[in-house]
Amino acid sequence: MNTFCHIELTTTDLEKAASFYRTMFGWKIDPMSEGYWMITLNGDADGVSGALIQVNSVLDSGAQNYVHVEDVADTLTKAKSLGAKVIDEKRPLPHEMGFIGMFELPDGYKLGLLRALARRNRKVKIIPLRSCDEFIAGDQTRLREILHPDKLLCSGLLAGSCES
Repeated sequence: MNTFCHIELTTTDLEKAASFYRTMFGWKIDPMSEGYWMITLNGDADGVSGALIQVNSVLDSGAQNYVHVEDVADTLTKAKSLGAKVIDEKRPLPHEMGFIGMFELPDGYKLGLLRALARRNRKVKIIPLRSCDEFIAGDQTRLREILHPDKLLCSGLLAGSCES
């Protein structure tokens, strides 16, 4: 529960976008209603679903979608061969979390690519904390990546303040 479950990708041309994504990722895409085509990403009924939505112009909403791929560089090359423009070459994420890249379709839709490394391969040192003060004095960015909010002992830790 409370996870992302459906992604809608906008496009000015459903036929061209569907052809691109079918070739690019092997997705099954079928018309559902006028201007709305369903994307089957995998066979998991409880997994993430998707759709293509017909729009007059693709606008940047500020939200960004990423597709998990085996190899970011190879996938960017494939996207370019299918007519996309590479706008962010493959680059590493901090703390050896993986790699990302991004391309833009001719209608302006931007899609990110992600190759996440398994948690066991990440080189992040976990430091036991004895108090809220020790957390606040530490590297909060790094700690946010390794501590889950539900596991913290006081509620203000991620906001950077805590009353002991």
